[in-house]
Amino acid sequence: MMVDQVLLNDTLQKINMSLNQRFERDADLYISKQDEYELKRHICKGEFGAVRDMIRGKKIRPEIVVKVLIRNAGVIMVRDIRVFDKEMRPILEGVSYQMIKDRMEEVLNHTMYVEKELRHLLFWYYIKGIALEQRIEYWESDRYYFDAFERKSLFYLIWKDKKEEETLQSKLEFGKSAFIKYPILLKEEEVFLELKEILLGKDKGELFCHLCREMNSFFIKDELYYRMIGSAYVSYGEEAFEDAISKIREKSHKNFKYYIKAIAKILEEEKEKDRVLHMFDMIEEVFQSLEIKPHIKKRINDKIWVAAKRNAVLYKERKVQIDLLLADIEQKEKKQYITYEEIWNDIKNGEKNERIAFSWANMKGKILEQSLMDSFQNTPDMYRNDIKEIYLFLFEHSQKRGGDDTLSKFCNIMASAILNGKDRTEMVEIADRLLLDYVLRYNVKGDKIVEYLANYHFKEYQNRYIN
Repeated sequence: MMVDQVLLNDTLQKINMSLNQRFERDADLYISKQDEYELKRHICKGEFGAVRDMIRGKKIRPEIVVKVLIRNAGVIMVRDIRVFDKEMRPILEGVSYQMIKDRMEEVLNHTMYVEKELRHLLFWYYIKGIALEQRIEYWESDRYYFDAFERKSLFYLIWKDKKEEETLQSKLEFGKSAFIKYPILLKEEEVFLELKEILLGKDKGELFCHLCREMNSFFIKDELYYRMIGSAYVSYGEEAFEDAISKIREKSHKNFKYYIKAIAKILEEEKEKDRVLHMFDMIEEVFQSLEIKPHIKKRINDKIWVAAKRNAVLYKERKVQIDLLLADIEQKEKKQYITYEEIWNDIKNGEKNERIAFSWANMKGKILEQSLMDSFQNTPDMYRNDIKEIYLFLFEHSQKRGGDDTLSKFCNIMASAILNGKDRTEMVEIADRLLLDYVLRYNVKGDKIVEYLANYHFKEYQNRYIN
């Protein structure tokens, strides 16, 4: 019997149309209820071998598996997403996402619940499987809400997959506009590093010039932005080192702390002996220069020499110098103050506030009281934030050093200094607020505390000693 091919084709089309209307928009994605149940059961139990067997034995397309995942995402609970990803990767990477675009749109629009980890995984494979132009459409569309993972994934793939003929400036403009609109992307430290790896010759040099400009700009005040561009800047090694040194020589450069961070990292990581010795000698020469301001020297002290010691090649060759520099820092940490003038010099020179307070707290009795009184009168208002932090550290150090007894002694000395001070300056107000907080919080007692509360906080005096 001869088969009427035209009639057969017509019949198949009608079947497809019927299935489309009854089950799916695309009949090629049809799956029986029994097979769908089996797939769900195997996925929930983590039986990925059985899923693969069904695909092979029943010729189930990968798109059908993803469709089942999406349609039943509310009841499918993946036990371990990492195992799921590993086992299902061959299936997910074989999906033609154009065939399930409508289903993914429901996921992206949050009109269908999908467990977050599974949603992230499906999203990652989906945007990997579509064209760059479609990714950019998603990026620019206001129709979708993408969480941090999804936004970063979308950015990463667009950035990485920009056409080779795109200019460096085009990629940088895309990146910078993205960072401004979505600050979460500033945590992607590897972005510029990856860009550097795919650039050659002139383009790589242009990227370095761009990084130098960014390091020199006011945007560097953002710590996250520094982390992102700083890692790429540092990767230029000696070039970056020499650029950073030139900026530090400017003495008052606003971003000096970021350049010092970069220098420390380069010194720590450089393995070529002659190069690292040359760099160390350069920074030591800058450090010893009388032209460099004390607060910059202080920051170099805090960051550079410890990093230099961590570099085995460098430390072996410059052990004597590095040990002397570190010993000098240690000696300063053990400093003993005698007058407030010495303390004030360290405040002006950018010494760490906690370190100042640590040494200041070692002063005893009347000498400590006099230094506190001098600080009330001889500290310019522009340093009130520093002095507030130092006063707070004084209270904290006193408590940590000797518990309640030492804290009580310090509070009574501070109370005496406030009582005997000449004028009610801004510094006295700061000390007063901190002292009252500690007196009330830790129930500090003493003759000077009684007198202090009676004179300055009579309501608290009444509550404690009269009522």
